[in-house]
Amino acid sequence: MPVGCCEGRAKWVFVNLSSSECPDTAFQAVPAATSYSTLAGLITGFVFTGIILLIADRRQVENFFRLPTLIQFFAGFVSLGFSAYVFGLISGEAPQACRRAWTAVAAASGMLAVGVIAAVGGIVLLAIAYRPTGETDRIKTQLGMFRRLLRTSYILTAFICAALLVGRNIEATWVWFGKDLWKIAVPLAMGLLVLGFGAITVRAWRYDSSTSRHHDRAPLAGSGDPDCQHLLTGAMITVLYTLIAALLVGTALSLVNGDWGRAGPAWGLAATIAGTAAPLAAIWWFVRGVLGLVDAWPPPTTSPDPNKAPAD
Repeated sequence: MPVGCCEGRAKWVFVNLSSSECPDTAFQAVPAATSYSTLAGLITGFVFTGIILLIADRRQVENFFRLPTLIQFFAGFVSLGFSAYVFGLISGEAPQACRRAWTAVAAASGMLAVGVIAAVGGIVLLAIAYRPTGETDRIKTQLGMFRRLLRTSYILTAFICAALLVGRNIEATWVWFGKDLWKIAVPLAMGLLVLGFGAITVRAWRYDSSTSRHHDRAPLAGSGDPDCQHLLTGAMITVLYTLIAALLVGTALSLVNGDWGRAGPAWGLAATIAGTAAPLAAIWWFVRGVLGLVDAWPPPTTSPDPNKAPAD
């Protein structure tokens, strides 16, 4: 029998966590948390390798992309590292502690999604920085195809991560609200998907292949560059969200005992909204910054022709 305090209350308000493992969800979060923690830790290792590569490379060529790449890798390193930690906490929860586990899942999923986007964005800029150089028509054609590949792959990755994040957090909200969730979540989720992904798509594909913005901008020097500023905004949102969420989730799981069955659904709704809105905002700023830099990369660096007379 469901646990309740008052007769006549809807049964979904109090979920029985002692007889089954989250009966209202098809996905079992606690058994899967170990795999997610391993995945986040693995990607963190690759990101750390990229940071070391950029720090150890003393060449001044392509300094244009060094700072933006480091910004994304640092944000991704922090986010993915704490995501692995929170998923590790979830793996230690009892399978019947649905509300506890799924509240932590909402926070950790946001860290993982934005961390993956930061890592992929850093790899995109790293690939551009180490691209082949040359001025032949064949190389220019290949670089154009390479640019389109990077743009398309990054856009699709951002879309998929954001969609998976929204879907997972809807399921986390379901644990708190039960079947009446559809009255709240479906219109809200559809609105967020249409507005957010529509804006990302419009921004991503608004690109004129016949022009390049690098002629109209100063060399990348930090906060004066708009695309670097977008990346910095996304990184700040990512780091602040990750640290605050990890602190709150870790503290709540440690100090608040029980299965949280008597807590009001508003607590779960607040957790899932925060675990969705902040990562989506960070992803939006990352996408703006990365695509702006991809569109604006400078032409390949070539050595001057010693046989060519200098201009007067």
